[in-house]
Amino acid sequence: VQGGVEASDATEEVGESHRHPRGASG
Repeated sequence: VQGGVEASDATEEVGESHRHPRGASG
């Protein structure tokens, strides 16, 4: 699932990385 989540979070992690890492999203 990380593969798919990474693609979406890749753009969000820039502003959401401090709020919730892509790891927590998936």
